[in-house]
Amino acid sequence: MERNITYWWSPALQKEMPVAVYGHYGFSLLLVPTAGADFLEYERFQLIEALRPFTEAGKVKIFSIDSINNDSWMNYGAHP
Repeated sequence: MERNITYWWSPALQKEMPVAVYGHYGFSLLLVPTAGADFLEYERFQLIEALRPFTEAGKVKIFSIDSINNDSWMNYGAHP
């Protein structure tokens, strides 16, 4: 299965945000990590592997984005 990790600059966050892309063609499937996890969470928990038949058949192209929870909701040191 094809996997590419790319980065894009977020003007709102003023930092680079990683995106893992799996597959080459198909309907776009956006995966958002849970709580304080990162963009590779679903790969570690085998969801990407479970979706392999759909990505290899060109039915879905998966985009897994990074979380900013540790910079926002879960940043207990941030000023309210």
